Amino acid sequence: MRLALGIAFGMIAVAPFLGRWRANVWLRKHVPAERTMKSVPEIA
Repeated sequence: MRLALGIAFGMIAVAPFLGRWRANVWLRKHVPAERTMKSVPEIA
């Protein structure tokens, strides 16, 4: 039981970082580099 809670908590803790990393990878694949560099300050 404790192990399952630990795994669930770990996944919840890691999810935002993993989501951000996957979004970055997707952007790199689908958007040209120069457009990404220009749009990053606008998004952030």
